[in-house]
Amino acid sequence: MGVDQPSPLNVRVGKAGIKAWMVILWLRLSDDDKARLLDGYSSVLTPEDMESALWFYENNRTEIDQKIEEEMQPVQ
Repeated sequence: MGVDQPSPLNVRVGKAGIKAWMVILWLRLSDDDKARLLDGYSSVLTPEDMESALWFYENNRTEIDQKIEEEMQPVQ
């Protein structure tokens, strides 16, 4: 029997505990402008948090891209 792995979608970064996939979504909504993202979320997101989320994204791209695509779908 294999060991169950937690979903990459539940990984959080920083003291505020923001989900890594949400940081990537926010970055996309900020036109991939890291400075703009950090300025807009400076109360909850540090440069280190953003870099951690980006590193995690590079290692879990498929799952995170799928989640972001689902989140961007209009509510019906």
